[in-house]
Amino acid sequence: MSTMEFVSLDVTYGCNYSCLHCFNSSGSPKKFCKEMTEEELLNVGEQLAEFEPMSFCVCGGEPLLRAETIFKLGKRVKNIAKQTSVNLVTNGYLMTDEIAAKLKDSSFNLVQVSLDGISKDTHNWLRQNDSALDRAIQAIKILVKHDFYTGVACAPTKKNLDEIPQVMAKAYELGVKMFRIQPLMLLGRARKNLKEYMLDEYEYFSLVETLDEEKQKYPEMEISWGDPIQHIADIRTKDNKVNFVSVNAFGKMVLSPYIPVDFGDLKVHSLREYVNNGYLDINKSAFVKRLFQLIDDSSTLEVHEKNERLPILGVEENIHMDIMEKSVEEYDKIFLEKYFGESIN
Repeated sequence: MSTMEFVSLDVTYGCNYSCLHCFNSSGSPKKFCKEMTEEELLNVGEQLAEFEPMSFCVCGGEPLLRAETIFKLGKRVKNIAKQTSVNLVTNGYLMTDEIAAKLKDSSFNLVQVSLDGISKDTHNWLRQNDSALDRAIQAIKILVKHDFYTGVACAPTKKNLDEIPQVMAKAYELGVKMFRIQPLMLLGRARKNLKEYMLDEYEYFSLVETLDEEKQKYPEMEISWGDPIQHIADIRTKDNKVNFVSVNAFGKMVLSPYIPVDFGDLKVHSLREYVNNGYLDINKSAFVKRLFQLIDDSSTLEVHEKNERLPILGVEENIHMDIMEKSVEEYDKIFLEKYFGESIN
């Protein structure tokens, strides 16, 4: 079994949208760090592929802003990891028949497009683009035509909650294979823009019931509830070895894209070196455990709100905990004191 079953790689934080709910504030300048060059991205992609993960997800920002690079990336990953599913998350705006054909030729398997409403008052509002809905639907049609395993992700809000059955019906009509609901995360722009649009506990319960009912209508379409912080819950409650890694667009490896801490720089050392030096046990770090104690659910992901010593995700530079430079025990001692005023007995 692979020691790294799930990997994701952010190829850019550039974006042609300024979505109200973007957790990493893509489309806004990141002056604190420089994104990887094409050569660096391809090298990091190969490092991830060497572990032959089940899933390799290309994310952003909007990845298709670096389309030529991700075409090369898909081919290199698949050349190394023949059984890996190479996936892409996109807003769909830039999708064309030519790009879809090149993605297919580059060995991409699953492509997910966001559809956050069936009316322009919902989807376009969330995406802050007047043509976002039309472009998303057009992208889905193109992807289905080119025989991708096409997915749709939907972020529920008080504004689009009543439309979700219609969104599912539209996805099924278009030939979508997978429909995924993912709760809003109060990070990045969502923290500023969408607190009043978050579903309450009763509304989430009603939505789960709706999904169960809709599953009966569309047995050919996989319908799932995507918990964005399940990996954080697992880290808090289990002592299993870590079997996933995310790499940001700066080449830094993170345990979670929602937490402002990175554990190494893949432009300097290889993922194999980090794995051999203890990355798979990084969840046992006292500092990591303390940090994750600040999180209860998707509405409390912004750790800076509970501890202002911690950086704001996507706005300020991450805490660097490079495990090739110091031991985890050394970092625990330093960071628990620095960020929590606590000492290890």
